[in-house]
Amino acid sequence: MCCQGAVACEEPIYMDEVRGEYYPMDSSIHADFCLRAQGDSMTGARIYDGDIIFIQSSPVVENGQIAAVAVDDEATLKYFYQYGDTVVLRPANAKYGEMTYSREDLDHLRILGRAVAFQSGL
Repeated sequence: MCCQGAVACEEPIYMDEVRGEYYPMDSSIHADFCLRAQGDSMTGARIYDGDIIFIQSSPVVENGQIAAVAVDDEATLKYFYQYGDTVVLRPANAKYGEMTYSREDLDHLRILGRAVAFQSGL
């Protein structure tokens, strides 16, 4: 599986694609791409800085799933919740606040997919 860049586990970071880094993946994991986590906002979900996150591409995720989300040209990894015309991206670390988007802000969001697995210590 080719790792295609980094995803913030803090504030969103600029999306850049990095190709050529390959990581082993169990054959039971059905992912389309992977990203390297940066930061500590998802430590409560056991996702740490430097972990590899395997993502299954999807423009839609269910409430409570961990999603890779693009905000304009930046990406972040958070728990995803949608309530009507409001999207909340919730970290798994109490030292960070929720990121809330509504109405016209939603035009700037794009769900990249949901996290299906992660690997630490690579």
